[in-house]
Amino acid sequence: MSGRDRDKFRKYMSGNEKRKKKIQREELQKKLRGTFDKYVFRSNEIIDEENALISKLDENNDHNINVKNNSIKNELNFESDNIDTDKIFNVDENTFEKCMHNTHTDLEKQINKDVNSIFDFNDPATWPEYINNDLKADIVKHRTIKIINYNFPYNDDKPYPRSFTKQYYTHNMANGEVVDRQWLVYSKLKDRVFCFCCVLFSQGKSESNLANIKEGVNDWKHLSQKLLQHERSKPHNLSLKQWLDLKIGLKSLATIDQQHLAQIEKEKNHRKAMLQRILCIIQYLSKHNDEFRGKSDVLFTKNNGKFLGLIEMLSKFDSVTMEHVRRIKNSQTHTHYLGHDIQDELINLMANEVKKKIINEIQQCKYYSIIMDCTPDTSRQEQLSIMIRTVNMYEHMNMMNLVYIK
Repeated sequence: MSGRDRDKFRKYMSGNEKRKKKIQREELQKKLRGTFDKYVFRSNEIIDEENALISKLDENNDHNINVKNNSIKNELNFESDNIDTDKIFNVDENTFEKCMHNTHTDLEKQINKDVNSIFDFNDPATWPEYINNDLKADIVKHRTIKIINYNFPYNDDKPYPRSFTKQYYTHNMANGEVVDRQWLVYSKLKDRVFCFCCVLFSQGKSESNLANIKEGVNDWKHLSQKLLQHERSKPHNLSLKQWLDLKIGLKSLATIDQQHLAQIEKEKNHRKAMLQRILCIIQYLSKHNDEFRGKSDVLFTKNNGKFLGLIEMLSKFDSVTMEHVRRIKNSQTHTHYLGHDIQDELINLMANEVKKKIINEIQQCKYYSIIMDCTPDTSRQEQLSIMIRTVNMYEHMNMMNLVYIK
């Protein structure tokens, strides 16, 4: 068999293939060296701490070698393209991750502190770029105040410097009607004007700088034309509608969250009322020692027992039971609390409560007597019954007979 024929049945790589794979792996490692620096910000404090750790490790490995700071800095030179990342990240990974986490956490806290210190509901220039729904609701609730009594600064236009004036807050119609521009907001920080509703709700759909929280408009010479053009645009009208809807919804507590909560509360009250009716039926049947179930466990079928029969009777007069039965018939709910498992569970819970009450009353009584009696049942097994008679000192009744069968 020739060498090539033998290679057909080879189940492992040959030496030549292994060498080729090794060369490819080394070339890939050379290409990837230094790419980690694009995604990691390394401060001088972290580099100094890593230098101290590396020097400590080198001292423990070889006490006769003194590592100089210059050699360590050369090894950790992140600006070089011939960097060996294996040497750099061969230090304690937990310590490195901890340092990075602490640095980013401190930076995040400082950013949040700066943002909170300069945030102003009345100045859109201080608002963040991304505004979530909660912040939108807070801004709308706050009712941004228009700046009127303020010395607006003049620009450098020549020969006539211009500034913003309070007359821009209104629009004089051709028929003489004066319309208030509630959406126009002036920023003291940037000396620019913004569209209040478009900044909150346009989501980049408006091309006007009035809707851009980074830009704004400070062209006072052509401001009238720009305001007129902006308030006639479709994105502005849509944003204005969303703003007014949210404003009305917050006043009447008719937002989506409030409607959802009201719906949940309504459903909770319905189920609570239905459980009360089921408990009353169970208590009635237990008190009269009646059977619960029949041959069928389905509503409105023959021989389905007294429990379901009482549910059917109540559904003719009671609105809560009527609604519950309607949902079951239309397959709108599968949690109907009418099965035999929930019946047994409710009976056990009620029995436990009765036992607790009996034991509590017995423990509180000062005078009591115990009577025990045994009798065989049909299987000739003795059944012990215990009767405890107590004297009730707190109610009008002189005697109370309590029976506890064990």
